[in-house]
Amino acid sequence: MKKLLLVLFIVLGAFTVRAQDTLTFLQYNLLNYGNFTSYCTTTNNNVSRKNGYIGTIVHYVKPDIFTVNEITGARAY
Repeated sequence: MKKLLLVLFIVLGAFTVRAQDTLTFLQYNLLNYGNFTSYCTTTNNNVSRKNGYIGTIVHYVKPDIFTVNEITGARAY
């Protein structure tokens, strides 16, 4: 009886595992996006160039959830 219950749970577990969906997460460090300092100027931290690079990466990965860090609080973009 115990073996029958074990087999039943394994079979039912296999069906529930197959029914799940997959999510793709993309976390990206923007490195002072829109925040210009003495070491991060418009020359080496160009927002429009970063937009193109990020767009290429997001288009390739096609994430369901896209999160970023190190973005400025001001409206610099």
